[in-house]
Amino acid sequence: MHTYTRTSVATGTEDSQGNDTNTPGVPVPDQPCLYDPAATPRLRIGTGGLVEVDVPTLYVLPDDPLKSDDIVTNITDSGCAAIVPGPLTVDTVTMLSGVGPEVLKQASLREGLVR
Repeated sequence: MHTYTRTSVATGTEDSQGNDTNTPGVPVPDQPCLYDPAATPRLRIGTGGLVEVDVPTLYVLPDDPLKSDDIVTNITDSGCAAIVPGPLTVDTVTMLSGVGPEVLKQASLREGLVR
């Protein structure tokens, strides 16, 4: 089991020039999670064409309010050793379920490692 700090980001407001702004909230530390640094291989367009990228993934409880554009920091292992200091931005969040109710949320993080 791992833990992380979640900072919710309020989106949808505009500045005086009409640009979208993001407002970070208060960090909430020690949230339970499972972190996999290479859970989701994806193709991305790089400067030299298509590249395969390992997208880090965070698995959280179904009632965790983590959402797209939130910030993830301070991912630690069960011994409180830092795995990733962050910040990492949440790209997508998907509910995972087996037979029955939702079991976990899967959050793909925007930062990835090029293969």
